[in-house]
Amino acid sequence: MPTFETLPRFTADLQHLTPAQRQRFRRAVLDAFGSQRGPSPASTECQGHAC
Repeated sequence: MPTFETLPRFTADLQHLTPAQRQRFRRAVLDAFGSQRGPSPASTECQGHAC
């Protein structure tokens, strides 16, 4: 059962970030929530994309 929902606005905003901004965002999320990690939304949503 998913514990998160990715809204279309989030996906659109994420796609508009530069690669460096996406990397900083991902690092910040992992630093904040890394201990609660399962498969990350970014890793599943970014398959086939440069996230």
